Amino acid sequence: MVAPLSLDAGLRRTVSWYLQRSTELEPHESAEIHLIARPRPNFMKIAPLYHALSGERWCRAMIVHTGQHYDYNMSASFFRDLKLPEPDFHLEVGSGSHAEQTAA
Repeated sequence: MVAPLSLDAGLRRTVSWYLQRSTELEPHESAEIHLIARPRPNFMKIAPLYHALSGERWCRAMIVHTGQHYDYNMSASFFRDLKLPEPDFHLEVGSGSHAEQTAA
């Protein structure tokens, strides 16, 4: 079971803005909302947002997985347990030291 959606003030304002804008959208238009998941706690944070937004006509919730500290089995279990689809984008950042991940 997915936990009830709990939004902070900034996110409530953003969702409110999109809801107001949704009445202005043409039938073929929709807002793309990218939900970005990096290490483990973020999966649990985006799951209620994804489930709340996935049923809305005014937007398309898209999951972006950074792949940071990536382990296929752990990642797959989070997606399965939280009933999330495969990510729309996978950045494959991987693991490494701070210097390795930020070097030009």
